[in-house]
Amino acid sequence: AITLLSTEEKHTLLTTFNQTEAPYPQDQSLVALFEAQVARTPDNIALVFEGQSLTYRELNGRANQLARQIRQTYREIQQTALSADTLVALYLDRSPEMVISILAVLKAGAAYVPISPEYPAERSTFILEDTRAPVVITHAPQRAQV
Repeated sequence: AITLLSTEEKHTLLTTFNQTEAPYPQDQSLVALFEAQVARTPDNIALVFEGQSLTYRELNGRANQLARQIRQTYREIQQTALSADTLVALYLDRSPEMVISILAVLKAGAAYVPISPEYPAERSTFILEDTRAPVVITHAPQRAQV
């Protein structure tokens, strides 16, 4: 019941310092915004993880390569082109590959479903069965768990 902050200090902390709104282009997708950033700053660092770093150009190139592979794999499995309502499961730990995979799935025109390898096996199985994801992206060591 004791108030430690004055009304002015409380307003500053909760309102002034919390003004994080920024204009967001409503007419462009995340992929389009990312590719615009790649065009502006291709050699700037886009991703850093445990001593590893990727430039925007490298990240975009790897995401494009994986996006092509996703579309091709889907076409081989389903005998049809990938549609916007297709779910692709990402069974990955936090890593550069997770970011690359998220971008790749979006570039392929699908939606991703993140599944942590730390989930209990029953939860992962339930998610896979519930989503009926025709494509699962994972690391080779985790492949046997999926």
